[in-house]
Amino acid sequence: MNKILENIYKNRFNYCHALEVSNKYELISCVESLYDEFIIEYTLDEIIDFFNTMSIYCLDEEEEDEVYNFDINNYLNSL
Repeated sequence: MNKILENIYKNRFNYCHALEVSNKYELISCVESLYDEFIIEYTLDEIIDFFNTMSIYCLDEEEEDEVYNFDINNYLNSL
């Protein structure tokens, strides 16, 4: 299991490994926020693995293509 997920499961009573966003920019904001929090303690590879195992749901049908086509791995590698 991913090291980040292991620590989250140990420290939180209730956790759902998913993001619900309305558009690509909201997704980017969430990714950046979590990256900023995790990069202090974890490697980039661990952070990428964390996102690769996460479910992402788009709440706005009109924005689905942009959200689901957004390459989180590429974005994280560019930070």
